[in-house]
Amino acid sequence: MAEKGMKLAGPAWHTLLRVSFAVALLAATLTSVAPARADQVVTTVRVGASPRVVAVTPDGSKVYVANRISNTISVISTQSDTVVATVPVDSGPGAIHISPDGRRVYVPNRGGNTLSVIDTSTDSLLASVPVSIRPSALDTSPDGSKVYVVNERAGSVWVIDASTLAVLAKTRDGIGVAPHSIVVTPDGKKAYIANEVTNDVSVFSAESNAVITTIAVGSAPGSLRLTPDGAKLYVANQLSGTVSVINTASDTVTSTVAVGNAPHGVAISPDGKRGYVANEASNTISAIDTASDGVVSTIAVGTAPQRIHLSPDGRKAYVPNEGSNTVSVIDTEKQSVVQTIDVGSAPTSLIVRPDGTKVYVANRLSNDVSVISVEAAPAAPAPSPTPAPVSSQGETTSRGSLQPAGGAASGPGDAAVGAPVTGVGSGLLAGGPRVGLWEWVAFGAGLGGILLAGSYVGNQLRRKGQRWSN
Repeated sequence: MAEKGMKLAGPAWHTLLRVSFAVALLAATLTSVAPARADQVVTTVRVGASPRVVAVTPDGSKVYVANRISNTISVISTQSDTVVATVPVDSGPGAIHISPDGRRVYVPNRGGNTLSVIDTSTDSLLASVPVSIRPSALDTSPDGSKVYVVNERAGSVWVIDASTLAVLAKTRDGIGVAPHSIVVTPDGKKAYIANEVTNDVSVFSAESNAVITTIAVGSAPGSLRLTPDGAKLYVANQLSGTVSVINTASDTVTSTVAVGNAPHGVAISPDGKRGYVANEASNTISAIDTASDGVVSTIAVGTAPQRIHLSPDGRKAYVPNEGSNTVSVIDTEKQSVVQTIDVGSAPTSLIVRPDGTKVYVANRLSNDVSVISVEAAPAAPAPSPTPAPVSSQGETTSRGSLQPAGGAASGPGDAAVGAPVTGVGSGLLAGGPRVGLWEWVAFGAGLGGILLAGSYVGNQLRRKGQRWSN
């Protein structure tokens, strides 16, 4: 028997090697079956002529697009990613702001000198409110009761009652030349207005409806962004290549941060620890530590980056590059570009859905919106229970929280925010990473290999058993 056992050693080792290989193949397949799927454009939605700004409702069910040349607002359902309504407005819609409760959309029309008010329940024009010359931007009070409209050519700020749409105040004293943007503090007590020609920021009291002080900053201040707690205001100075940091308690400049050339858009991370600046002429993003107000990294992106948006969990930043027709995806932990996505022609603005599953990119020259599906990510910290409104410039949320913080999608057929995706491509387990077609093929091949190996072993053992019995 020992001699027969020795003769069987060779074939037995061959069988063992085959089984080991099959098991290793299956193990490798199971551990790599669901690599992270890259963000990708899943559809392109045709809209009006020259889309400049996009904004999303707090519940994430609709995206509104301002079409500058066709004088319309396109309404996109984020469930079907199709245009469900087109709302005519006055000439030159240049910005969009959605009320904190998501019930109204405000659009300042630069050519028509009016404020269009849209009812989101019917997606129809509710009113057209006459304002002053060339309204360029707006913001609302945190409770949505007041609307603040900046009139660039007139050098004024109008305060409008949101419920009656009556004009409550018209202020010119203390407003500089060419007011370009506005942001209201989280407590609703003050508003900050960037004056592009006089190189200063007007501080507007919401209680007295008057300018209480003026702060000198760099050359051609444009984008404004508050930290989530409202303690600091970051001002992008487009012609001086700097960012002015204002302490909102003292209303003084505490730091001037050198960044790239032509800083355009500013964003603040959801936790308030990082600021990001899109430098249009340098093709870079400057990352600022908000504790020290120093640049901690400079990230090369595409040509002519316009703005920057962060995902709700702050792990990714998306940058539309108008000159290269791409969107750069930045890993904020690695502080580097991890992906470059081709989109339409001249992307100028984008917005991230509140649940982080999609990105909508307005392409100015191709008259469309690219819809990017975002890869599955590990579980993020619990979002704030109160959704934040979308900014008046259609960039990040006006008070620095970058995206509406949460809430369940309420569009027809929408799943609850955070619900795991199901079906092929959703992962082996609910809530797991997504699995594509080739990963399933690899899994099937590995499983088939182990079954074939098992069959081979069984046949060999039966044959050897017959020999032993003989």
